[in-house]
Amino acid sequence: MNPKRRNAGAVLHSAKLLVEGMVCVHNRQLFFSPAALSSPNLKGRYPIDDFCSLGALAGDRVMAYVGNFPGVRRKHHIKRHEYRGTASARVAEVLDRCRTDWIGLYQVRQGETPVICGDGVNAPAMMLPTEFLCAFPEHGVLVRVEPLQPYTGKETPVRVRVVEIIGREEDPQTVERFVISRFALRVEFTPEVLQESEALSHELSATEYATREDWREECVVTIDPPDARDFDDAICLRRLPERQGWELAVHIADVSFYVRPGSALDAEAQRRGNSTYLPARVLPMLPERLCDDLCSLVPGEDRPTVLCLIRLDTQGRVQGCRVARAVIRSCKRIAYPQFQKLINEGTSLGDARVDGMLRNAAKLAALMRMRRMEAGALDLDVPELRVLVSDVGETIGVETLQSDESHRVIEEFMVAANEQVARMLRAASIPTIFRIHTEPQTDQWVEFVRLLRSYDISVSPIPSREEINKALHAITDHPDETLLKIALLRTMARACYDTHPVGHFGLATPDYCHFTSPIRRYADLVVHRSLLVVCGIEKKEIVFPMEACRRLAEHISRTERISAAAEAEATRRRLFAYIQQLSFTEPPPVFSAVVVGVWGHGVAVDLEDFHLRGYIPAEFVRSKSRNGRRLRGKNGMPQVGSRLSVAFHSVDWERSVVELRPV
Repeated sequence: MNPKRRNAGAVLHSAKLLVEGMVCVHNRQLFFSPAALSSPNLKGRYPIDDFCSLGALAGDRVMAYVGNFPGVRRKHHIKRHEYRGTASARVAEVLDRCRTDWIGLYQVRQGETPVICGDGVNAPAMMLPTEFLCAFPEHGVLVRVEPLQPYTGKETPVRVRVVEIIGREEDPQTVERFVISRFALRVEFTPEVLQESEALSHELSATEYATREDWREECVVTIDPPDARDFDDAICLRRLPERQGWELAVHIADVSFYVRPGSALDAEAQRRGNSTYLPARVLPMLPERLCDDLCSLVPGEDRPTVLCLIRLDTQGRVQGCRVARAVIRSCKRIAYPQFQKLINEGTSLGDARVDGMLRNAAKLAALMRMRRMEAGALDLDVPELRVLVSDVGETIGVETLQSDESHRVIEEFMVAANEQVARMLRAASIPTIFRIHTEPQTDQWVEFVRLLRSYDISVSPIPSREEINKALHAITDHPDETLLKIALLRTMARACYDTHPVGHFGLATPDYCHFTSPIRRYADLVVHRSLLVVCGIEKKEIVFPMEACRRLAEHISRTERISAAAEAEATRRRLFAYIQQLSFTEPPPVFSAVVVGVWGHGVAVDLEDFHLRGYIPAEFVRSKSRNGRRLRGKNGMPQVGSRLSVAFHSVDWERSVVELRPV
């Protein structure tokens, strides 16, 4: 390298900020996300300039320069609101590779050496050396490969060897294997972890019974989905004497009793961060021995819990709270549809005591929800789409799960417990992990405001709790309510974990943490330990120091994002394959779609039955819409909000896009 050029680069970089962070992908573009510990003043993400990634891939930990670089080349589709200002990033050093293997598509072109096309943004070109070509899979098969030498970003193409044949992209049974490999999800537990879990005893000692509050004779019930396998929360509602109010007992499985700091179980749970729920399988944070047995609050069995006992007045206002360790014996397992039927039709669950308690629970939860909404909480309930999978792994349909009153009762009680626990921990100033949610960014809100204007709905371009609630009120009961709520959710900041209780914008509360699901979230386990120290039940040694808590909050925020991305990718791929499969039936199905984006080259639509985005090239768009709204705008393209009837055409697996045609 020319010394003058090297010195010039040093002068350039001296004016920039060199920070540690992670490489991430958004809209098929690489971004740099600074670590909060090394750069507390840098927020959001910064696009990585073309040819300045040093071969860094999504998930890699890097050192990067952040600043305003002259003469930057950027991809045309990056919108300014997707990153902070005009600053960008240049990778200076790759500190840690997220993974040492890649997913690729094996392709054989006539007269050429077989190649593997990498999956994902900035994936390197890969080549199989001739010694690995014998008895190899056919064209178009997904494979997992490892480089034959450490990858530095300079080799093109990279020489690799195949370590796993995953299958064809369109095969539904390939989806989970592909997603697990692509996101480097942990599947099997080590023998040491399994050995520790199997050594745990069902029996509680006499000393343990003596030190816990005994709730075994109380009316304690679990309320969960019909197909739930683990039951980590239970409730009991008691009326106070002389109608002075209520005592709400929220019992949470005492995972901290079994998973101790420094154990192999704890280390593995911390690495995983949370459970991951794919359509055809679950990757749990803890072994099955704990999830489905010791920590599952099954009826008729003694189970240790952490109790959050909340006292409320007759209007649903919290008057006090205390925490203790307890032991329960759940008297009944209730499914949401059963609870909803009791609320709607007054049916009995076979136990008069349980029936009365649940009717009172519904009335109390309604009061609590009303007060939360009056405080400015956002009602962002969106129907959840669930992919139905057969016993042999085939996608057999989809169903929409709508949140009803039975779900909202449990949601209100869990939110109240999380809020009260967070309040206690903040007052104690003990190191722990809070759940935080900040207000939306102005630029992202402005994009949503433009979408609302196409529906003749007017709100202020400056985001505030009042304007968001105004928008929610305007779109309630609208034909495109679900679509617009999903668009609104995309404008909101992602909730994450932090050691500073800055509050939860969506719930309109200054104090919030995750306390109610320690089986599937490591954050809840940390909160349990901190809480038990505050209550004088555990020794302070079990609590992480503040610096360790900060790093842990970043880690579990990252594992949560990875799991969410993996779950979305698995669902999307199964839906693609399912729609493709339906297209072979006679006659081919016709789907209802709403136009959500318009460009010169085509339109983006939302398939209402699948909550899935699709694309229609411009030359195929018809001039009329099904709902009678004017379809053509000034540029000859349809307007946002127009409804179309569409049919499947093809799937672009590499870009994760389904292409459609108007009918």
